[in-house]
Amino acid sequence: MKSLNLRLKVLFFLTGVALVFSAFKGYQSYQMASHYSSQIQLSYKSLNSINMLRKNRKNVDAFSEIKSIQQNIEPFHREDTLKDLVDSILAGSKRKTRETLKVYEANEANYRQYAVKHLEYNDSNFKFTWGLSSFITLMLLITAFFITENSIFKPLSKLQLTMDNFKHNKYSFEFEVPQQNELGQLHETFNTLAQQVLEQVEELKTLDQAKSDFLSIASHELRTPLTSIKGSLNLINAGVVGDINPDAKNLVSIAEIESDRLIRIINDLLDLAKIEAQKFPLTTAYSSLEELIVNTTNSLHGLATTANVNLTYSPLPEVAVLMDSERTQQVLTNLISNAIKFSPAESTVNIEVSLTNRDEVLFEVKDQGPGIAPEDQEHIFEQFRQVNGSKTPIVKGTGLGLAISKGLVEQHGGRIGVKSQPGQGSCFYFYLPEYQWAKYLDQAA
Repeated sequence: MKSLNLRLKVLFFLTGVALVFSAFKGYQSYQMASHYSSQIQLSYKSLNSINMLRKNRKNVDAFSEIKSIQQNIEPFHREDTLKDLVDSILAGSKRKTRETLKVYEANEANYRQYAVKHLEYNDSNFKFTWGLSSFITLMLLITAFFITENSIFKPLSKLQLTMDNFKHNKYSFEFEVPQQNELGQLHETFNTLAQQVLEQVEELKTLDQAKSDFLSIASHELRTPLTSIKGSLNLINAGVVGDINPDAKNLVSIAEIESDRLIRIINDLLDLAKIEAQKFPLTTAYSSLEELIVNTTNSLHGLATTANVNLTYSPLPEVAVLMDSERTQQVLTNLISNAIKFSPAESTVNIEVSLTNRDEVLFEVKDQGPGIAPEDQEHIFEQFRQVNGSKTPIVKGTGLGLAISKGLVEQHGGRIGVKSQPGQGSCFYFYLPEYQWAKYLDQAA
């Protein structure tokens, strides 16, 4: 029998049958034992009442007791003998009373022996029936326990371990013959699905690697001619090849700005490719937090002025942070420029830096923009993802800035995220895991 469902149903059915049968037989034995016990008691009562009636034929209580006994005494010949004895007592016939009493006493003694044997038999039968049914029920329950333990709980634990391993990329393709039951089919189905998922993941990894390789190669191949074009445009704009009319000079300036933008995009693509390949070099050292914030805000002052946005920062803790200053400034620049981009005119973008109780440095960039919907927050750190809805798109973007920021922060051993509610602005934050107080660093130096 391979079906767990059927095996358990049969076991529970047999357990139920055993319980019902034992209950029926036990009740039957109990009833018979009770019957013989009551008849023995009636026998002794009848003799006691007869003696009382012989002493006083007018004893109403004794006569009523005998009448009650006659209604309940069994079998019928005992009732007849008792009736004859009572009649002889009431008639006053002493000789007949003595003869009838001897017969009645002999019959009752024989009956009590008979009743005691049947009482003992039914009592032992009751105990045996319940003992046997209890043993059978216990064995069936033990069998059910082992079936559930070995055929359900252990396979479920194994399946859970397999799923956990799959979740943590430790799935094994080792061949194993599954049990021929419902759980075996479940395990087999999971293995099939897991293998299909892994095959698709491998295919996606191959495609993703091909995409990264293409972007890297394309970026390398594009950067050289773009650099040459930008240099040529600079020379033309500087008048090296002669004076040009204002309209042409304006077009050259536009082409120069756009070539700078293309070069920045290509550099972002190259950075992203290096981060994905885990080949992005970081040069970490304890660097001044204040210097980092001041340099970053100064570099973005022009952008903030153009957007009519106030750029401020709160008082800074006097610490030196273990970081690659250039790359951390790149992260801050991305976050602050995005905040300026999505902020309304005459609003404020504020940078706050604090120390957490986990000895981390928390950087926060807060704006008063339109906020980000919860469904968008899950995806904004992905490549080529942008949040729509900016009313003043001062800075055009490619959707790579946040992806690069995430990669750089994680390479520092930190983490990055966003807190936002639609209509209530946004707070982009990231943690860096190590710092020292600047005064102690200066003393060590």
